[in-house]
Amino acid sequence: MTILYFLNIAKTYHFFIGRAKSHRLRTAYNYKEEFRRIYEDCQTVEEGKNAFIKWLQQAVSIYGKVVETIHNHLDTISNYFLNRTTSGVMEGINQFWILDLRF
Repeated sequence: MTILYFLNIAKTYHFFIGRAKSHRLRTAYNYKEEFRRIYEDCQTVEEGKNAFIKWLQQAVSIYGKVVETIHNHLDTISNYFLNRTTSGVMEGINQFWILDLRF
């Protein structure tokens, strides 16, 4: 599969969501995009945390318990903006070793 294949899927998905008949689905998609933009646009922990708080207040009607979970871990999530890194690589390595030990 080529990158063009995936780009076409993304364009098709975006086209569908943009014209979705479900207002709730369109709203959920827009909130997801706003959440992603916080990571791209904010530069400091304080700026990111404030943006997340604003997003949480708006998104609670769609995401419910997810909002509660994000709020409970907001300080840790906001630490991303210190170095703009995540623990994703380490989580992947840990998962690799767990799977390796099972076999």
